Amino acid sequence: MIIGKLFGKKKSSTIKPVVCTNITEALAELDRVGYCVFPLLDNYTMKLFLEESLSFINEVTQQNPLTTFLSIGRHKDAAVRMKSKEMLVKYLKPQLDILLDRNIFEIIYGTHLLKANSKEGVLNPHQDSSHVDELVYSSFHLWIPVTPPSPEFGTLQLIPNSHRLLVPYRSLNIPWALESHEMNLWKYMKKIEIEPGQVIIFNSKLIHGSGENKTQNLRIAANLLIKPASADFIHCYSDAASEFKKIELYNVTPEFYYNENIMERPANYHLIKTVDNTNKYYTLNELEEVFNSTD
Repeated sequence: MIIGKLFGKKKSSTIKPVVCTNITEALAELDRVGYCVFPLLDNYTMKLFLEESLSFINEVTQQNPLTTFLSIGRHKDAAVRMKSKEMLVKYLKPQLDILLDRNIFEIIYGTHLLKANSKEGVLNPHQDSSHVDELVYSSFHLWIPVTPPSPEFGTLQLIPNSHRLLVPYRSLNIPWALESHEMNLWKYMKKIEIEPGQVIIFNSKLIHGSGENKTQNLRIAANLLIKPASADFIHCYSDAASEFKKIELYNVTPEFYYNENIMERPANYHLIKTVDNTNKYYTLNELEEVFNSTD
C-alpha cells in the first residue's frame, strides 16, 4: 500500500452502495461495478470484536504510539501478526462459513489495519498485489470497520469499474503501471457509506485507498482475501535483471507473507510459470473511459 499526503486533491464524493443479501447478488454486483456492501456481524458481535481489538491494539501501540498507517500484517513481531489473524478468524469465520461454500471459495485471513489521526496515515489510490492468476480467476478483498464507521474516520474509498483495468500482475516487486497517475486518481475516488457490522467486498483489481482520519481516535479496520478454492495462491515477482519485462508466478502459502522477505525472489516455493509483463500503461483519458464504462 502507498502512504502519502494529498496535494491538489478533489474532495471525494460519498455514495450509497448496493447492499446485497446473498452471495449470488454479491457476485453479480462485484462483476458489474467491482464492489458491494454486505451485512455480516450483529451489534453484539461487533461490540465484542471492538473491545478485544482495542485491548490488543493498546498493547501493540503502548510503547510506540502510531502516527501513520499500519497493517498489523507488517508488524515485525510474528506473534503480534498471528494474534491479529486469530482474532479475525474468531469473529468473522462463523458468519463467513454460512455465507460462502468452502468447496467453491477459500478464505485467506488478513490482519487489523490501523490509521492514526494524521495526514501521514493517508493511503493514496493503489491496487493491491495479485494473489491469483487474474487472467483466469478473480479474487476479492473483504474490508470491515471495527471502530464505528463514519465519513471522517478515513473510510475506504474506491473507483467503481476500475476492476476492468488490464493490470493482472501486481506486487511490491513490480512497478505499478498507473503510478504516474496516482495523485490524479483521487478525483475519481468514492467514499462508501457503510453501517456497523457491514463489510465492503471488492474485486482485488479495484483501485482503492483512504483519506485522512479526522477523528480524535485511532481508526481500526480489518481485511481478508476471498479466492476461488481451485485457484493457486500466488506471488508475482520481477526485478531489474529482466527490466521488469518478465514476471515469475510462484505458488506460495499465506505464511510466505508473514515469514519471508517479500521483496526477494521466493526461495522455497514452486515456480508455476514465467510470463511476459503485459500490464497495460493507460493514459488518463483511457482510464476515464474505463471508469465511466457501463458494459
